[in-house]
Amino acid sequence: MAFISTIGTDARYLYGSSLRVQDKLPPIGQYLHYEIIRYLKDEGYKSYDMGGIPNLPMDDNHQSYHVYKFKKGFGGTPKILSYDYKYVRFKLLRLLNR
Repeated sequence: MAFISTIGTDARYLYGSSLRVQDKLPPIGQYLHYEIIRYLKDEGYKSYDMGGIPNLPMDDNHQSYHVYKFKKGFGGTPKILSYDYKYVRFKLLRLLNR
């Protein structure tokens, strides 16, 4: 399962989950993202933001190296995006956060 947000021809992964099926099968998350990418390409989307990766260049000893390797395995080009989202639940905190 995955929740994808789309604006114009851009798509962004928001949240998802999967179950571990069998040890002999490839990780289901890879297949899920492959199908998402395939669908988005067929529908004419130009980009798919899978979410952040740690700062580049990536050292293979970094704790998030496997996340980077997973995302890089799809063949895309890493882009530094200038936007970041934060959710502030309480109105008073929202005012203080400005």
